[in-house]
Formats: sequence, structure tokens, C-alpha cells
Amino acid sequence: MSVVNKYKLKDGVTAEDIIREVKAKKMTVGQYGRYIHPDVKFSAYKEIVENISVCIGFPEDLSKWDDFNYVLVMDEDFGQPYTPFYNVEEENKRFAFVMNVVGHYNKLMDSLSFLERVT
Repeated sequence: MSVVNKYKLKDGVTAEDIIREVKAKKMTVGQYGRYIHPDVKFSAYKEIVENISVCIGFPEDLSKWDDFNYVLVMDEDFGQPYTPFYNVEEENKRFAFVMNVVGHYNKLMDSLSFLERVT
């Protein structure tokens, strides 16, 4: 069973819906994000735990969005993906910090009304 939730965009969501909500949630929004994926048209960013941030990119064609290609959990201290987050299914479950990151990630993503959890 996965501890990191998977997400997809809800049907009918527009870029305007996304931008309005992420701004309301005090997330940084901009037209940067090619480091997430080359097709990113705009992105949103939020620090979730001690220099660990969630970066969500959105392509112009939102039907292409998935949480594998367009979401990046970054270690801001090292300027690279936070590797333990991506290996949490293995032995990293025993480390409290990575489990804290996973919990905050799931909480942030669950709070975004334009996303729905995939089982």
C-alpha cells in the first residue's frame, strides 16, 4: 500500500480555476517551471517542511497533466529532487523526517480542490 497519495486533475478544471485557488492558498505562482517538465506553461510552489517544497507544473493542455511528470518534491538546500520522498516505499519509512514530508505533501495535495485522489 502506498503512503504517498496519487492525484489527477478533476474533469472540467481550467487554468484560471487552478491559478485562482493556488493564489488563495498563498502558493507562489509563475510562468517558470521548465525544471519540472519541459511542457510547463505555469507552475505553483509551496514549501511544506524545512526547505522541502512541492512544485506543481501545468501544461497548456491540462489533459496531459499527471502527478508523476508534473509534480516535483524539491530539496531546496541542494537544488534537486528530495530523493527519500521518491523511495519512501522501501526502508525510508523508518525515518520520521521523510514521513513528515509525505504527510505534509498529502495534506497539501488533498487541500487543492482541482485535484482528486486516485486509488
